[in-house]
Amino acid sequence: MANWQYRYNICKDSNLPLFSNPVSEWSGWQVWLAHWCEWYYQILKSEDHPANYVIEDDFLLDQWLMNRKKKYDHEKRVRESNSSSGRNVFSKREEFKTGEYSQF
Repeated sequence: MANWQYRYNICKDSNLPLFSNPVSEWSGWQVWLAHWCEWYYQILKSEDHPANYVIEDDFLLDQWLMNRKKKYDHEKRVRESNSSSGRNVFSKREEFKTGEYSQF
């Protein structure tokens, strides 16, 4: 993890300012840096975040994000299908036990 990411995480978790100037006066680079730090922050805070080597590799991280999107879309379709058909909706744990997500 980059030095800026550590600083960002500490500031965010402690509610401290990231830069000495107010947000309304941030330069384009400061906004850009804060945006990408937040993006990585959200990935690292996810329950099933990838290993560090994946986060450090743009290609692997893109693959992880695409797989996560596919999984989300699949879960959404199952929920919508179950709610429209009146079937009982499995809990996520039961769906994983039955192997419905084996392709992910």
